Amino acid sequence: RDTARVPDAVLGYYVTSCNPSAIAPAVRVVVLTSRVDWLGDRGTDTSNGSEGLEGGSFAGKNLEAILVEEGNKTLESYEGVLYYKDSDFPGIVPAAMKVVRLKAAPFGKDGQALYYHDAVEELWFAEGTVSIGSYAVEGCPRLTVVHAPASCADIAPDAFPSGVTVDRY
Repeated sequence: RDTARVPDAVLGYYVTSCNPSAIAPAVRVVVLTSRVDWLGDRGTDTSNGSEGLEGGSFAGKNLEAILVEEGNKTLESYEGVLYYKDSDFPGIVPAAMKVVRLKAAPFGKDGQALYYHDAVEELWFAEGTVSIGSYAVEGCPRLTVVHAPASCADIAPDAFPSGVTVDRY
């Protein structure tokens, strides 16, 4: 896979943000340094969600993984999915990622795990996930199977779209 690392600095200025939608199409994996604390276009109004890459949004049409170097105070990655350190919920799921693995979290009533992701075919909830609430997954037309740990005590009947197979592991 073609990988691009966001530089620490350019012409003596620290790089603290990255807009994944502007990454070259050949790049499949982007590596964020410890200085990057924002993804998206800082100069764009994000009130409509079009440029602010948060809340399970996807980034860069061809990206399959977003990795974060150790030492980053704001961001972290788990299995190629980007998280803000102050949240258990995915911040960005790369747009071309077909198998999505989420870290353990209580995906309760307001905890949407994944939504409006066109490429995902398979979704894994990590061991330690205790609940998956209503509409945790929405708008994922290619999703066929969800894997949830047997220890997950509470999965709402409407957590996943109809027709999706739920596998307890």
